[in-house]
Amino acid sequence: MIESKYIEFDKVGDTGKTEIWNVNSKSSKATLGKVQWYGPWRQYCFFPSPSTVFNPTCMSDINKFIQDLMAARRYSKGGG
Repeated sequence: MIESKYIEFDKVGDTGKTEIWNVNSKSSKATLGKVQWYGPWRQYCFFPSPSTVFNPTCMSDINKFIQDLMAARRYSKGGG
């Protein structure tokens, strides 16, 4: 997965089909949100914690992380 300057991704769950990841601040270790599967949209999405703020670098890193998860999912289903 990606290396980020400000945030880290910690796998906290696995449904058997999809994974759940906490998005944590590297400096404070606070949980900033979760990346998990959103069934209605059939894709991984970011669910931010209340009162969190993100700069463009962090948003880009979260986006890249989700893109990597989606690519891995397509690959595991034989679409890669």
